[in-house]
Amino acid sequence: MHGAVAERVFPGGAVGVGKVGGLRRAQAYGNYTYEGGPSCSTRSVWDAASLTKVMATVPAAMKLWEDGLLDLDATVATYLVEFAQNGKEGITVRQLLSHTAGLRAWYPFYHMNLRTKQDILKFVMADAPAHPVGRDPVYSDLSMLVMGHLVERIAGKSLGEFAKEHVFHPIGMTSTGFRCVGEGNEDPDVVPTEVDNTFRNRLLWGEVHDPTAYLFGGCAGNAGLFTSVLDTMKFAEVMLREGYAEETGRQLFQPKTIRTFTEPQTARGTLYPFALGWDTKLRFSALRRCPGGTRMSLSAYGHTGFTGTSIWIDPKHMAYVCVLTNSVHPSAEAPTGARICDIRPALGDIAMMMLVGRENLMKTERQKHRQKLLDEARLGAGREATSISWLEVEESGEEDITTQTEELCSMYGLTFRLPSDEASSQEESGLLDEPQGEDENLSAEASTPAHVARSPEESWGQSSTEGGAFGTTTINTRLKEKRGGQLSKLRDVSLLAFIAVWSLVT
Repeated sequence: MHGAVAERVFPGGAVGVGKVGGLRRAQAYGNYTYEGGPSCSTRSVWDAASLTKVMATVPAAMKLWEDGLLDLDATVATYLVEFAQNGKEGITVRQLLSHTAGLRAWYPFYHMNLRTKQDILKFVMADAPAHPVGRDPVYSDLSMLVMGHLVERIAGKSLGEFAKEHVFHPIGMTSTGFRCVGEGNEDPDVVPTEVDNTFRNRLLWGEVHDPTAYLFGGCAGNAGLFTSVLDTMKFAEVMLREGYAEETGRQLFQPKTIRTFTEPQTARGTLYPFALGWDTKLRFSALRRCPGGTRMSLSAYGHTGFTGTSIWIDPKHMAYVCVLTNSVHPSAEAPTGARICDIRPALGDIAMMMLVGRENLMKTERQKHRQKLLDEARLGAGREATSISWLEVEESGEEDITTQTEELCSMYGLTFRLPSDEASSQEESGLLDEPQGEDENLSAEASTPAHVARSPEESWGQSSTEGGAFGTTTINTRLKEKRGGQLSKLRDVSLLAFIAVWSLVT
């Protein structure tokens, strides 16, 4: 993250990672703009962009479905009569949410002289499908725009009001909500996004970046939500805890509801299926890198946002990775900002290493790719660096760990350096003390840096722009093994290699 700020991928960002029952850590980086200004913190509020779909619109639909007010297999026209036009009569709510309704991805409404919510909705309701209905999914902002309107029609109130009452407040997400257009521009708590030269002709600071959500007044089913990294982490934990909000002690959703909305919609053999509103790890093949990284299980689900945001949740490993940035600053067309597509999976891979542990991930990889592992192990140094990472081959010593780590760095365009001899000698001399009194709690599956706080008041993380769990400061890398009181040099080398990669990426 520090490197990304220096290379102008984004001026600022925040990362939150966690494992239910284990480590939770948030870290902020950089400033609001490249010109300086406020430093980002874990309480800074970001334009979540399309995370709105899964953090507001989908949870609202979940609540209505759980209360018996919404039928996923009913036609959209059951709730929005005006939708039954031009071949859309049979489209179901499930198809809207799974992006199989055939609706167009988006329209430049402002340039079509459609400037109000009413005019835009009237146009969308009359529009014909652009793709086959019920077939392979085509990601569509219009589908979620309609879904947000459908929620409002059933609930009898705005999406923002309903989500605040039934989702954000019960979870304890105090920094999350929609911002009405013209309300609180240049808010010091909100991180600015792009300098809009299209029709607003100003720096977007405290107002929604998405042009359609802006024309909707700031609140739409596809975009408009603002949130902090701490709130995003709370939301992710509710999803992993089967609807239970630990901070408030509230049960928001039943486990069945969580499963229903996060399972890939593969009933009709759909290729690359979405879940209901959520993207899925299952959609990404070896040729299409998942924004959540390669280390999450196939049951993982998540979403990205155009402003440089993402949330990915792995129910198998009970872990999550949240990334909030303003990579569209100062312009969404800047080539450096596009590198967020590389930063997200890199952070996901390394976060999963830290959260889940090397051994657990190795078991998962062996189960999924046993034959592949054997083939690549035989190939040895002759294999292509872009085809594997150091997690995919059984470690057999320091030399292999170094080689494999170099390959992981190569995948992300990084330069790998082993820790210096000086650092190693300091470690051996005891300058990097190993933790005292925690031997029984250390394991390959849950090894974490000794300095990471686990107290309740620190468990949601602290802001910082230097060091920390995602920084480059020296951290304890030693893990004691119960083998006659001897430390395992092999495991130390593995952790040192991991720390080196993490430091380079961040």
